[in-house]
Amino acid sequence: METSVKVPTGLKVSELSPVGKDSTKMLLSLLWNKVEDCTGYEVYRGTEDVEASFQKMDDGYLQSIGSKWMNFVDETGDMGVVYYYKVRAYKDVVNEETPEEAPVRVYSDFSEVVDTRVEVDAFTLNESTLTLNRNGQSQLKVSFKPAYATETQVQWKSSDEKVVTVDNGLVTAVGTGTATVEATIGGLKQTCEVTVIARIESMAFEVPKKELCKGTTDSLSLVITPEDATNCGDIVWTSEDETIATISVSEDKKSAQVTAISTGTTKITATVGDVKAECGVNVIQPIEKISFTKDGKSLSDTLTMQINDNTEQVSIVLTPEDTTDTDLTYVVSRPELITCSLKDRVLSLTPGDEPGETVITVYAGSGDNAKKVERELKVNIVVEKDEVDTTTTLIPVEKVTITGDTKKELLKDEDNYVFGAFNL
Repeated sequence: METSVKVPTGLKVSELSPVGKDSTKMLLSLLWNKVEDCTGYEVYRGTEDVEASFQKMDDGYLQSIGSKWMNFVDETGDMGVVYYYKVRAYKDVVNEETPEEAPVRVYSDFSEVVDTRVEVDAFTLNESTLTLNRNGQSQLKVSFKPAYATETQVQWKSSDEKVVTVDNGLVTAVGTGTATVEATIGGLKQTCEVTVIARIESMAFEVPKKELCKGTTDSLSLVITPEDATNCGDIVWTSEDETIATISVSEDKKSAQVTAISTGTTKITATVGDVKAECGVNVIQPIEKISFTKDGKSLSDTLTMQINDNTEQVSIVLTPEDTTDTDLTYVVSRPELITCSLKDRVLSLTPGDEPGETVITVYAGSGDNAKKVERELKVNIVVEKDEVDTTTTLIPVEKVTITGDTKKELLKDEDNYVFGAFNL
């Protein structure tokens, strides 16, 4: 009884390709010469050409091709991995003397080992040019043709390691300038031109807030880190409300002239990439003067009231109308003569039961300068008030000549007060 089994011969890889378009699995087809009078075959696969690495393939498709060839298809391998294959034949032998017993499986020796090494025909880098910030990094990626190539060891080199270094495709920017990164596989070569710049890392305005008077212009400058940043020209300036303040940006984009248009608050912003700086701008209109009105008419700085008279109201007028110095306070020189209160720019005055003269000093301003401008209102409290038009604005004259009987009557006036009108 013949019990030996011949070794399979002619083992080779007949096809190697991706399983599908986007698959990471590899399709491998093996061919070998048929062994006469054998029952079947076993295919073994390993990742190294050592005995301990090989394992029998339980998955796969075995078929006969014509009368000469056997074919085995493996779709479980990973792309880019080198696999080693070997085959052996077996024969199930029945003992003629004890046919009722189970057949004995007899194996051949293993065939020669074949592997899936595939050379690279061509390759490309994912970038042909790079711009990096100093100390920045970028990983260059390599695409191989064919995609299932296994001999993909790449040699990397930088033309100037003071500008960039490269380690397994990882490019690190060291200093400003340009350099060429070179990748080689055998006699194949690809390059990437790298420019290293100093990008803005942070920036802030010299002052976080700025106060301007309406109609004035002032400068606003940025503090930029690093000082030698090369992308300052990309800085974008904006005014949140251009009806309050406008900006005129310098050529180097590091500063701007801010012009105050109208009272209010706005925000000036400088942005480059994801780096931003903000400065609050408060436009004020300083007060120039305070005046008084009563019953809608202009009031001189003197008001006559009668003791125990009804409350009278004097309005406070601030000039200019859009002044931001709107904080009002007042001081009464003789508070025992009059009761005074202030609300919504209106003084409410109530005389007491004693005659006399008091001065109400009104102050206008804002913040730390609350008494920026002042105006006095003299209040004469009399026992009996003459009908005098105190709202009339008196016009100073240099000389009045009085003749005839009028002069005699005036000489009798012991208080030297003159009321009436004169033709000048």
